Amino acid sequence: MSSAGTIRHYYDNPGMDRVLARVTGLSPDRQLVHLDATLFYPEGGGQPCDGGRLGGITLESVTEEEGRIVHRLAGPLAALPGDEVELELDRGRRRDHSEQHSAQHLLSGILFRDSGIATRSFHLGAARSTIDVEADLSAFGDDAMRCIDGAIDALVAEGRRYVIHRCPPEDIASLPLRKAPPGGKEEIRVVEIEGLDHSPCSGTHVPDAAHLGLVRVVQAERCKGMTRLSFVAGGRAAREFSRLQLAVRDASRQLSAPPEKLAEEAGRVLAKLAAEGIRSRSLLAAWARLAVAAALAGGSPFPLVESDDAGPGGLEACLEALHEAGAAGLVAHREGLAVGLSAGPGRVIPEAIPSMLSQFRGKGGGASGRFRGVFPDKTAFEGFLRSALVEAGGA
Repeated sequence: MSSAGTIRHYYDNPGMDRVLARVTGLSPDRQLVHLDATLFYPEGGGQPCDGGRLGGITLESVTEEEGRIVHRLAGPLAALPGDEVELELDRGRRRDHSEQHSAQHLLSGILFRDSGIATRSFHLGAARSTIDVEADLSAFGDDAMRCIDGAIDALVAEGRRYVIHRCPPEDIASLPLRKAPPGGKEEIRVVEIEGLDHSPCSGTHVPDAAHLGLVRVVQAERCKGMTRLSFVAGGRAAREFSRLQLAVRDASRQLSAPPEKLAEEAGRVLAKLAAEGIRSRSLLAAWARLAVAAALAGGSPFPLVESDDAGPGGLEACLEALHEAGAAGLVAHREGLAVGLSAGPGRVIPEAIPSMLSQFRGKGGGASGRFRGVFPDKTAFEGFLRSALVEAGGA
């Protein structure tokens, strides 16, 4: 198969890893190259381009522009137009892309066959690939996902073949296409999965479903009014399984539970943590009430309450305790360089205090008789503290 005089070995000889090709065009900087033949699939149809080396120089990208394949190199090519150069394919990258694209056809074909769900877009990502489908997220519950996994596994086990058809536009109606073909083409390439799917596609594919080994949908989420399914296949799926297996082993060891009991044990741990959290909040509130009572015992109309002993949550607990006591006061959290101010029930914070923030390079604000501020260093923090106490009449 050729286009604009370029032989496309990625279609005609997909198992070829090395070949000689003649330079037919070269940009002034010698980094954009046209050839009479190429191994490298150009980016398109949701699939990234192939990788490799051309004349010993690493490929940065391969694109198709106005019917011509453009190879962009990482450095200048030493050859001249008319010279032959060696092309070397990155076989690992090609294999991975072919596995993910073939898995997409399998998944989309099953969704359409079994549920009438149409695929609207496909993206082959660096770690996971995605399809956007016209269905609500609720259609992909646990039972539905198990059915999809089972259907995929059955076709992989059968080794359903991927068959390539090259059709002139006038013959395309003879094939039961899942989606409309592109217009303006002299020849339309259709990828068939035997007994399942026919889809117009320019991408690279495996010979049969058995080459995929494993395909799994790993996430379903709402996206742009549709559902986005993320999946992995082939080598990616094997690596994902290994990663998850290590994570499960680690979790089993940490929780002292076998893998099949992890969910149950995790539920018990969460319930225990929730109960501990309630008790912790109660203890924190009790401490704050004691701290506020001690500060009020000093007789100041606007006492200073130190909250560091209670940790980060102490400042908010002390503000709440001041409010419960019907008192105004300033709370200092020195470790976090933060302050909080309570005006007391039915009162407002003096306007001068929030306005001091910028003077001491602080950030914050508040409402309903409460105010909080955070400062960049100890000097700014202490300066604000002194000024606020003077303004409020507490020192």
